[in-house]
Amino acid sequence: MNSPTLNFEKVTFSDGTSLDLATSDVVVFVGPNNSGKSLALAELEIHLATSDGTDGTKVIKAANTRQEGSPEEYKQFVKENIQLVHQGNRWFYTSFGGGINSSTVLEQLLPTYIHSFKSLFCKRISTETRILDSNPVDAIDILNDTPEHPIHMIFRSADIELRISKHFRRAFAEDLIADRASSSKWNLLVGQRLTPLDKEDRITPSYLSRVRDATVQLSQQGDGMRSFASVILHLLAPTTFTLLLLDEPEAFLHPPQARILGEIIATEKQHNAQLFLATHSVDVLEGLTNGYPEHLRIVRMQRDGNVNRIKELDKEIVKKISYDPVMRYTSVLSGLFHERVFVCESDADCMFYKSILDLPNVHGESHLDVHFVHANGKHRMAAIAEILASLDVPVDIITDIDVLDNISVLEAV
Repeated sequence: MNSPTLNFEKVTFSDGTSLDLATSDVVVFVGPNNSGKSLALAELEIHLATSDGTDGTKVIKAANTRQEGSPEEYKQFVKENIQLVHQGNRWFYTSFGGGINSSTVLEQLLPTYIHSFKSLFCKRISTETRILDSNPVDAIDILNDTPEHPIHMIFRSADIELRISKHFRRAFAEDLIADRASSSKWNLLVGQRLTPLDKEDRITPSYLSRVRDATVQLSQQGDGMRSFASVILHLLAPTTFTLLLLDEPEAFLHPPQARILGEIIATEKQHNAQLFLATHSVDVLEGLTNGYPEHLRIVRMQRDGNVNRIKELDKEIVKKISYDPVMRYTSVLSGLFHERVFVCESDADCMFYKSILDLPNVHGESHLDVHFVHANGKHRMAAIAEILASLDVPVDIITDIDVLDNISVLEAV
């Protein structure tokens, strides 16, 4: 049987704008601070929890879910991925990511009330617990207990461990290793993966001892390393999620690791999983455009009083940015996170005008939320401005007076 899916078919925002969504879409919310990006993710999870919708949300006014799979497939899928306990007149259903308790028999819940089991299908990876999400977890009985954390999945499968470690190594040049000598708490270790010697395997005491000596616990590493590990653990270890909600994947990361994480998110998520992501990082955005331009949806949010104005960047422009080196490296994507953008001819022009704006007697009591983008010449100024304007970013162009010598460039501007 095919694994059933649960995700969104259509989402409507507070300004009335609607997005029709495909199962494999990656939707990226960008925009200035306090525009509603993180709140949108939280409200999407609320909408998923009920098939009747909700009137209590502010950014997401309506969200139509899509269920793909037969009733029998849903029943079998849930049964295979939950642990069922009956106590008195209550049924306790625990699964990866959470569980419910109910007085209703499982057969009567499915498939009509599949939303009750949203934790099987949906995971919201928030910033609040990002650093702690990769800490040691309680050990389980691998043969009988249902995994409740990505680390449980790593200890069950060497393939999952190696896959996650490969991506961790891209970012930090070290492996992520399951400490199979741990007992009541299962730990992850950071270091160089050792090759077993003759008569050793991965659970031989001598091998485990050498691994311990050559590594350190992930929980004792820096916040960036722990945060990165948490994201890829939740993204790559589980196999049931068909909807992922990821807030600020760049939290605690340096730009190179943020860009790598963007590429991993874009290329390694399951093909039948829908992803919503909120970010303030151009590095994450560049990583996403490197890896997933075909299904990438960039949506800019901007608050106007109690209304969140929504504008989606045309997919063809996303592809153009992905494949055009000048577009990718002129920081045009950075403009999506600011309230206003100035397009200049060169980097020197950007620095000159920015230095003027930085003067207290020019900017006034507070610094303005503006960004300067250089176009590497006059011929690209109009194209860059067009991309930003298509997302409702207010744009000004500052050009040298000799633009009057080229009427076609002047008309484009």
